[in-house]
Amino acid sequence: MSGGKAILIVWTDIPAEEEDAFNERYNREHVRSRVVDLPGFTKGRRFVAITGGPKYVALYDVEDISVFRSERPIPAAH
Repeated sequence: MSGGKAILIVWTDIPAEEEDAFNERYNREHVRSRVVDLPGFTKGRRFVAITGGPKYVALYDVEDISVFRSERPIPAAH
């Protein structure tokens, strides 16, 4: 049964002392591991708020809402 296209949206704030490591990992590994390694994920992109918060938001496009019901394990981030 098809649930139609969907988007996963993740909002987050990161303590200032952890931002460099967070951005390095997210930019180099996290988005790619989700979009490449998880079947059904088709695109990932990030945004940073100029003012206000949460400071970061990530959007992931998926082929079908059933992707969120899968029993496949999520790949570990490196």
